[in-house]
Amino acid sequence: MKNRQNRQKKAQPLPILFICISVLPAVILTLMFTIWPTAQALYLSFTNATSLGLNNKFVRLDNYIYMFHDKSFIQALINTAKLMAVVPVITIFCSLVLAFVLNQCKLKEMVLYRTLFYFPNIVSLTVVGIIWSFVFHPNVGIVNKILGAVGLESLQRSWLGDSKTALWCIAFTLLWQAAGYYMVMHIAAMDGISPEIYESATLDGASAWRKLISITMPLMKDIIGITFVLALSGTINLSFVLSQVMTGGGPNGASSVLLQYMYTQGFVNGNFGYAMAITVFTLAISVALSMLSIRQNICFTVIFCYIVQISISKPTQNEKSKIRAKVIKWVTRLFLILVAIIMLYPLAWNVVSSFKTSTEFLTDPFAWPQGLAWDNYVRAYEKSNLAANFGNSIYVVLEPLVIIVVCVVPCSYCLVRYKFPGAKLILNIYMAAIFIQATYIMIPLFLQMNKLNLLNSLTALGVLYATMQFPFAIFLLTGFLRSIPRDYEEAAMIDGCGPFRIFTSIIIPMCKPGIVTVCMISAMAAWNEYPVALVMVTDPTKATLPVGLANLYEIQRYATDWGALFAALVLALIPTVILFIVGQKQLVQGLSVGGVKG
Repeated sequence: MKNRQNRQKKAQPLPILFICISVLPAVILTLMFTIWPTAQALYLSFTNATSLGLNNKFVRLDNYIYMFHDKSFIQALINTAKLMAVVPVITIFCSLVLAFVLNQCKLKEMVLYRTLFYFPNIVSLTVVGIIWSFVFHPNVGIVNKILGAVGLESLQRSWLGDSKTALWCIAFTLLWQAAGYYMVMHIAAMDGISPEIYESATLDGASAWRKLISITMPLMKDIIGITFVLALSGTINLSFVLSQVMTGGGPNGASSVLLQYMYTQGFVNGNFGYAMAITVFTLAISVALSMLSIRQNICFTVIFCYIVQISISKPTQNEKSKIRAKVIKWVTRLFLILVAIIMLYPLAWNVVSSFKTSTEFLTDPFAWPQGLAWDNYVRAYEKSNLAANFGNSIYVVLEPLVIIVVCVVPCSYCLVRYKFPGAKLILNIYMAAIFIQATYIMIPLFLQMNKLNLLNSLTALGVLYATMQFPFAIFLLTGFLRSIPRDYEEAAMIDGCGPFRIFTSIIIPMCKPGIVTVCMISAMAAWNEYPVALVMVTDPTKATLPVGLANLYEIQRYATDWGALFAALVLALIPTVILFIVGQKQLVQGLSVGGVKG
């Protein structure tokens, strides 16, 4: 009887209509706003296309040849190479250290520390750039203040105005913003390693080195490879925003990066063809280095897992070992408190400064305010389009969520559960599309939206935001769906349920944590997105909040109305903070299951 049921399952025809309805909307949007613009970017890189759109000619490899004779490009390439060589390595190492400490020490306040360390990741990169610009400020910055307090005045400098330090200030800001995100994924991977495996290996006489090679390394290396690739791609893309906000690429190109130089050539100088050659080159090295890093992440795994292996060795139960354990526990707690201060101080300083008058801030930027200057918030509202910016951002957050739930959830389900022709190809395309960030294809998207008369359209911007999130959302959801046993669906099929009923009544309720995670990540990404909104929306009344804040920063930095600027930054933080507090449990659970299984 069991064999007959298996034959019936195998003979079950594919629900073609359900698959088409579920998969095609996401695929069509991806073709329109990711695949086609990418192909167009490749084509434009071989032309002399300009913003005027007149007499575009095919120039073969001239753009690529000229790149290596362009001193500004060479400088941007060297700066990007420095960031790529340093930031992903240190970020992943620090995130592994934090994950290891939180996972192994089992402190009562572990959840609190995990939340605090993840918190910088939810902050808009525009806000991060503005806040850290003040941290490195030569007159009011905390860095020079600390150096002066410890008697190292000779090291004080204009950190963002010095060609030797500007790029590394951006690098540190990237590390501060991203470490907590990868920490959560590494904690999930470590939680997945059962202690019973190590206990069994110990009973079999396995040495620490053997357990490292045979157990820990195979179980950790995949997730380390994934996070390293994400960190590498993130460094290339996010450095554009920080460089644009913090330094403008200065001084004299010392902090210019490839994507920022692409933006300058395309949207400032109007050289679309040359800008696209820079983009294609940047994307090529990003993919190549990512593929190489997947094979070379073994060093991370060996070094870090050796630390893990030592830490989980069962200590001898004597008085000295107990004292040593207590000392280690308190040293660990002090270490975590120090990291928490580094993560939270810039944000807390911003909140405190938002209640100071300009005179108080300039007199002593680190003292507590003498009173609560609520008029800073009034001026922040009156001197800017903050209300309109908030409304625009809310709109372009809600619209992508609807599109993602309607398109991505059923598409992910079909790609995981049904082996229809092209399923594997579609899934591989989406995994590859993780590398194709919207920053790479801004110019083709701009031209496409211009032809469709959709520039300055918040609805069109929302569609772009949704499509931008498709690859990573499908990556997370397919990982989550693979963790759901098929038994429930098979039982429902035996009871006569069709694919649509199974999807709506069984899969969606069971997949709720994954859907909530995708929605939270997509909402925060749309709320915080800067480059695409900068290009697609030129009408100030339709600008989103990150663009509005960047414009306000440019105005207020010369008007020296710092209180109003800090108040605006606090207002921008409130929605993401509320969203994170409400849904942090689901977010961590979804990242843990989807990110590791995917």
